[in-house]
Amino acid sequence: MTNKDIVSIRIGGPAGSGVKSVGKLLQKSLQHAGFYSFGYLGYPSLIRGGYNFYQINLSQQPVDYSLSYADIFIPLNSLALEQIKKTGSKPRYIIADKTALPDDKRDLPDKSQVIKLNLTSQLKKLKITKISLNSALVGALFKFLNLPLEKLNQVIKKQFVKKGRAVIGQNLKAAALGFNSLDHKPLSLSLPTTKVKTLVMTGNTAIALGFIQGQGRFFSAYPMTPSTSILHYLASVTDNQSILVRQASTEIEAIGIAAGAAYAGVRTMVATSGGGLDLMSEFISLLGIAEIPLVIVDAQRTGPGTGLPTWQEQSDLNIARCAGHGEFPRVVMAPGDPAEAFHLIQEALNLADEYQIPVIFLTDKYLGESLFSLDKSTFDHRSKIKRGKILNLINDKHHLFPRYQFDQDGISPRPLPGNVNGIHITTSDEHDVYGNSIESDPIRIKMQTKRLSKLGSLAKNLPPAKAYGNLKAKTLVVGWGSTKKVIQAVVDRLNLAGLHLSYLYPLNHAVLKSILNPYQQIILVENNSTGQLETDLKLAGVKNIKTLLKFDGEPFFADELLEKIKLLI
Repeated sequence: MTNKDIVSIRIGGPAGSGVKSVGKLLQKSLQHAGFYSFGYLGYPSLIRGGYNFYQINLSQQPVDYSLSYADIFIPLNSLALEQIKKTGSKPRYIIADKTALPDDKRDLPDKSQVIKLNLTSQLKKLKITKISLNSALVGALFKFLNLPLEKLNQVIKKQFVKKGRAVIGQNLKAAALGFNSLDHKPLSLSLPTTKVKTLVMTGNTAIALGFIQGQGRFFSAYPMTPSTSILHYLASVTDNQSILVRQASTEIEAIGIAAGAAYAGVRTMVATSGGGLDLMSEFISLLGIAEIPLVIVDAQRTGPGTGLPTWQEQSDLNIARCAGHGEFPRVVMAPGDPAEAFHLIQEALNLADEYQIPVIFLTDKYLGESLFSLDKSTFDHRSKIKRGKILNLINDKHHLFPRYQFDQDGISPRPLPGNVNGIHITTSDEHDVYGNSIESDPIRIKMQTKRLSKLGSLAKNLPPAKAYGNLKAKTLVVGWGSTKKVIQAVVDRLNLAGLHLSYLYPLNHAVLKSILNPYQQIILVENNSTGQLETDLKLAGVKNIKTLLKFDGEPFFADELLEKIKLLI
């Protein structure tokens, strides 16, 4: 997808060389200058070494996806150049300090224009710390992009404010050195004239903010990429928010203490990745029979096993629908962008409370860790808090309260611990209305039927997906989760229809069939190897499905998906 309105920049280098810090500095500076941007990070599971990259798309219009190529490449060492050659990518420009360039020009990518800078030696002469080289490179890039240095300086002052004046001064001098050292005709890029108030934010941060906004009060997790930054963010704001954050020693402990907090009546969330969700399955089953509400965030990554632990995949839909032994209701949701993540996590908390069920919230590495430009107005709308059938006051005295009584809608009133007239038993055994363990078949059948009846109500009441784009087109492109924005971009370019599914279980198959059947061709796009959503489409009676699957650890890039869909239509 070649787009003259987008400039794509990739920074590459080994882990520990500052790839991420350079990328964040650049992206925040572009935001401050008024641009929209999208930042995609790639890194191996190494503390030092290997090849890391940070790719930024910048535009005067909203941009929410990544591209397979870079117009400008900034290598932080010579190995980064070797890696870019291996991929066959041919950036139009390479901007680099001469220490990162090979001696032999034949080792450079073909058809790339190299802009060589002598920054390291100049930094040494000016007694500027070597680590400030990254700020010098960003300064040079700002000159090349025809952007004012002052916009970069303002962000440097904010980014390094906690490190003191000396560090700020060193980085300001380095940025000025890089800016003044570049002697090359700049790109014809002008500052945006329309000023839009934007935030640069990851999907994980949006989830954390939505949790706080939804009156989440307890969060627990065992660090597991790519969910860990949810833990980091929430832990960083505990002094200013009425929340308690607990880092557990294992994934099993994390969901165990979360289940206890949720049982006590606190809105609770736990976050993990696929391997952690496996370990949590027994507790998820406990939540099912005890009817305890809990939101579980699964930030998917490449499996099975440890797989590619720092790369992208959408392969946990099946386990999200089936995790835990036995049969019990749950909801599976998957946001497609940070704005949707912010709103849907609030709805997840509501659904968990209203239906007294676990809600599994599927995100992934691409959505969770990429940095999006969001209009500040995204956060103006707040969901109404719905706690469901919580009983704060029970006037009638009970020796044991009928916690699991058979109400018509299958949802029993829930007294919280400490309510003197609401004493009941909670157990992992099958039980009667008071919570007493039972062996009786008739009560077992009645209790299981009561719990499962929530699925019918959910399928009926969950918001249905709505097709968008050219609704008269013959082809409909379907996706879920983080494929949302890249599919939207391609659908718009090819004048097709699109459908994004945010609620994945339970599905109303009749409604889904009515949406999909008018189209002659359905193209299902998934970041997995088996097409896990295809089963549901076929259960809905949908035919003529073609799947586009990708499972190499990378997300779908807009230009790549465009060409693949062109071939199918």
